[in-house]
Amino acid sequence: MRLHQVALSEGGKVVGFARSVDNALDVRQRLIEDIGYRKKDLVIAPVEVPTDKTGLVDFLSRLVDPASAK
Repeated sequence: MRLHQVALSEGGKVVGFARSVDNALDVRQRLIEDIGYRKKDLVIAPVEVPTDKTGLVDFLSRLVDPASAK
């Protein structure tokens, strides 16, 4: 399953997910308006999310603890 993640340009911390590029642009705009990020602080990138149980658990674990990446 393909999603689009919105992440900080420095450090790469993921701050949001979206189902399409258009939705990701909306997420980025809300972060700019509500939290005060600057447009250049945020990047949008496509990401493949595994749909099998093991892959999905690993993907979610890496979001919570990037050091757990295999």
